[in-house]
Amino acid sequence: MTNVVLVGFSHLINQTAPFNSKFNLIRPKEFPFGRFPLHKLWSPLVSLALWQPVRNTQIIHSFNAIPYTRKPFLVSYEIFLPHIMSGQSDYATEKMKIILRDRLLLENCIALLPTSNFAKKKFILKHQGWEYLDQILEKTIVIPSNTKLKVSQPKQYSENNGLILTFVGNHIARKGGIVALRTAKKAQKLGLPVTFRIISNLTYGTGIPTDCPERSRYQEDLKLLDLENVKFYKSIPNPQVIDFLKNSHFQLLPTLQDTNAFSLIEGCSVATPAITTPIFAIPESIRDGDSGYLLNLEMDGVGEWKWREALCSYSLSVDEHWDILNRTYEDLAEQTIQRIQVFLDQTNRAEHYEQLSTGALEQGKIHDTERISQLIDAIYEKDLAK
Repeated sequence: MTNVVLVGFSHLINQTAPFNSKFNLIRPKEFPFGRFPLHKLWSPLVSLALWQPVRNTQIIHSFNAIPYTRKPFLVSYEIFLPHIMSGQSDYATEKMKIILRDRLLLENCIALLPTSNFAKKKFILKHQGWEYLDQILEKTIVIPSNTKLKVSQPKQYSENNGLILTFVGNHIARKGGIVALRTAKKAQKLGLPVTFRIISNLTYGTGIPTDCPERSRYQEDLKLLDLENVKFYKSIPNPQVIDFLKNSHFQLLPTLQDTNAFSLIEGCSVATPAITTPIFAIPESIRDGDSGYLLNLEMDGVGEWKWREALCSYSLSVDEHWDILNRTYEDLAEQTIQRIQVFLDQTNRAEHYEQLSTGALEQGKIHDTERISQLIDAIYEKDLAK
């Protein structure tokens, strides 16, 4: 049987690899294995795929990292390649970028697989002016992240327990949990029959993209976890998370930075529409009025939040940083409560909800593991037939 070695970023392997493949998928240990991988010595090395040797390898499938190999290889990526963050611009880093990028031109690089049209657009913007860009795009195929489709029918609207919204995100601030809590407070004041589930280990502060570095700024918001209409779950296994999403009316994810927001895809796999923000690749899976609702957010010309780069670079004072976040959290919470009110006020909300659930399910079918595995297997087979 043909052996395909999966290497690179483990989180993207978990979301993107063809797990229903007819080929033998092998996940080797990193090289060097242990507490001190090479990228801890020099961070740009995270963009180079390294692994312990595997015998009888026919194809290398790498994720967010570019391998140095003579074997046929392909690379899946979620935002751009080489995966070296902006801000690293010394001579050695720039040289590393060029060396890795040029490997994509090799004949044994059989395909590039961005997980979204947004990722493809970011790649193009990163490499504008490169004389070989069109050559690279010829072997670029957008193949989205995947998860197992878990239901076959859209959901019927039921009001037995009121409206249930579920937030999932360990990064409580970045992912929009603060917005969810402020929305819960507004819903309670209005007497709306809405329950908010918050699933998070409450990670926030310095080092988390967009978060305010002064953790004390979040204390008043985190007290809202004790609201009567909030149910807080700090650490639960993924199957239970999926079950919560399945038994929710909406997933609530007013995130400020996310590439694909994989939990939204998992929500679609159980026909649950979402209330979320239109950043990065999210509008490719959640379309306003079709598979959920999109909130308004100040955007740049690419598809990112207008203030993301400034906040991630910590170039502002703490007061300025928090002022931007505080205003944004409040605006998104107000938009969310208005969306909830409009939904609840509809006389035909049962019919409307079934339409949203149908849209979410149709999106879930696009991400179904069976379908994605067939698409990627076809790429493997094409190379093996040469």
